[in-house]
Amino acid sequence: MPPADTTLDRPTANPLYRQVADRLANRIYDGTWPSGEAIPTEFALAEEFAVSQGTVRKALTTLEASRLVVRRQGSGTFVGDLGSARSWYHFSRLARPGGERVPPEAHDERRRTRRATRVERKRFKDGTIERVHEIRRVRRADGVRTLSERIVVPEALFPDFDAQPRPLPAALYPYYHQTFGHFVLHVDEEIAAVAAGERVARELELEPGTPLLEIERVARDPSDRVVELRTSQCRSDRLRYRVELD
Repeated sequence: MPPADTTLDRPTANPLYRQVADRLANRIYDGTWPSGEAIPTEFALAEEFAVSQGTVRKALTTLEASRLVVRRQGSGTFVGDLGSARSWYHFSRLARPGGERVPPEAHDERRRTRRATRVERKRFKDGTIERVHEIRRVRRADGVRTLSERIVVPEALFPDFDAQPRPLPAALYPYYHQTFGHFVLHVDEEIAAVAAGERVARELELEPGTPLLEIERVARDPSDRVVELRTSQCRSDRLRYRVELD
C-alpha cells in the first residue's frame, strides 16, 4: 500500500513538483528513508504520485539543491548524510578565510514572544500575522564569539514555542520540519557591510563600530510562504560569505 502522503493538491497554485518535493522530504525527515538509502526510481515515484517523470525529476533536482538527496550516475538517487555538517548547514555560506565551511557552535540563546512589527508583517507578506517568536543567539567559531543571530517566526505557525527545549538545535530547519511540519525549501539573502551597534558589539566582545558582515535572510516553504526572517551579523575578520558558482 502506498504511503498516505501521495495525494497532491492540484487546484492550488503550488506547483506539483514542489508538492512532490515536500512529500519526499517528509519521508526523509521522518526516517522512512534513512541516510544513504536509495529512494524509488523516477518512474516508480511518477506512478505513485500520478505525475509525469519530468515533474518527479524537477522535485528531485530541488531536493538535490537542498542536499537532501544525492544522485549517482548509473546507480540512482540516495538520501544524503543528514548527520553531516554539509547537509545540516546546506543553507549556510559562512566559511573561514580560504573556503573551509564552519558550523558555528552554540554559546547563548534568548527567546521571547511579542507583537510583530509593521516591517515584519510586510516581509512575511501576511497582514494577519500579529505575534511572532524572536530568538537571539550568539554563536562561536573556533571558540571565539563570531556570529550574532536574530530569528523571527510567526506564532501561528510555531505554536507552544516556549515549551520547546532550550537551547534549540544548532540546525533549525530540520527541527522546524520534524516538530512543526514546516519544510524550508529555499532562502533569499541580502548581504551588507555594517558597523557593530552597542548590543551586537557587547555580544561579540568587540568595540562599537567594528566592521561586520550582515546577512538578511527570508526562508520559504514549498508553497512559497515565508516561515522565517533571520538577520545574522558576523565578524568579517573570522568568517567569509562563500558562494560556489558552476
